[in-house]
Amino acid sequence: APTILDMYEIPVPEDFDGKSLIPLINGEASEGYSEVYVSCGFYTVKRAIITRDRLKLIRTFYKARWPDSPTKELFDLKKDPEEQHNLIDERKDIAEKLETKMIKWVDSMLGDKPDPLRLRTVRAVRSELQRARILQRARVYTAKPKDT
Repeated sequence: APTILDMYEIPVPEDFDGKSLIPLINGEASEGYSEVYVSCGFYTVKRAIITRDRLKLIRTFYKARWPDSPTKELFDLKKDPEEQHNLIDERKDIAEKLETKMIKWVDSMLGDKPDPLRLRTVRAVRSELQRARILQRARVYTAKPKDT
C-alpha cells in the first residue's frame, strides 16, 4: 500500500507496514528491504519472496485457471529476468530456506489471525466442488432414458 499511496502523492499513515518502493524503482535509493513479500489471491492464490540477491520463490496454493502450473517455482532474476527456467529441482536447498523465511514472515504478520490466502484457497476449492456437483446433477437429469 505505501508504494501505491506514494504514486498518488498521498501521505502514508504512520501505522502502515512497509515503505514505498518508488525510490528504489526510480533508481534513487540503493537500500531497501532485504526481501520483498508478495501475496496474490485473485484468479490464483500465490505468495512470493524476492531477495536482494534477486532470487524469487513463488508458492502457489490454488491454481484456478492454470491447473498445470507448478506448486513451487524458483528463479534467478539476474540470469533469468523473464522467469523462463524454474530452478526448483536444481536448488531445493535455497527453495526450502526461502519458503521457511516466507512462512516465518507470514506468521509474524498474522499473529494469531487466520491466513486470508489459505482461507481463499479453501473457499475456492469448496466452490469448485459445489459447481462440479451441480453439473453432475444436471447431467443426470438431462440424460436420455434408455430404450427398453
